[in-house]
Amino acid sequence: MTRKARRSYTSKKEKQPNRVPVDKKLDNNLTWGISLMSLEGPFNWSDIKRDKYLEILKKLSGFEARTLNCILGGNSHGISIDKISKIARKELINRKLDDNDRLISLRVSGKERIWGIRYGKNHFKVLWWDPEHEVCPSSKRHT
Repeated sequence: MTRKARRSYTSKKEKQPNRVPVDKKLDNNLTWGISLMSLEGPFNWSDIKRDKYLEILKKLSGFEARTLNCILGGNSHGISIDKISKIARKELINRKLDDNDRLISLRVSGKERIWGIRYGKNHFKVLWWDPEHEVCPSSKRHT
């Protein structure tokens, strides 16, 4: 039995790595930081049930496809530090974060809010979980 000669598969072109096209719009999408996330105190993230975490993560994932400027307006907005509750202000002082003049409130649903600090154009550092809208109480119903 005779063997067939092997063919040589050499490419004249040098291989190039696949490159993912850079979408300039992605540079403006919201990014998250969790280093300031409160694990103790009145607005902590430690006592949340699994189902609620999943709901929050789904909401945050939806926010990532947008810019912070797109998200802000209506029920998600910036709030001056002088308008938040005394308890919230005390938390900022205790954590040495009282040098910020505004916080960002992101609406999850109904009364539920995620509070954080904006850094740069589109970076949001998560701070508090506020299920009862107590960081900045509103006189409006269901907000």
